[in-house]
Amino acid sequence: MEGKVKFVRRDVWFIENQEYSNDSDIHARRCTATYAVLYNHDEVEIDEDDIRDYYDTRYLTAGVISDLSESLHNIYREIIMRMRTGIIVLMAVWKIIFRLC
Repeated sequence: MEGKVKFVRRDVWFIENQEYSNDSDIHARRCTATYAVLYNHDEVEIDEDDIRDYYDTRYLTAGVISDLSESLHNIYREIIMRMRTGIIVLMAVWKIIFRLC
């Protein structure tokens, strides 16, 4: 997959925890995913642990995602893909991009 990165976005959603429904203290599980959106509208998932490692942070805040989006904006690279349980995953291409800059 080839293309320029238009922006980076992060999705957050909650899944109700029903395994412990007999407990009175039930909390929803928080799920997140970060995507590089290309100009052709393809979306490629970015490993969030790689982002945390690069920015040396424990939390992915809006500022971190915004900085990543600005850094990758209009970068044209061939996207390396692999399949992990049916999801296309970006394999550290953005790390290479940062090293080249």
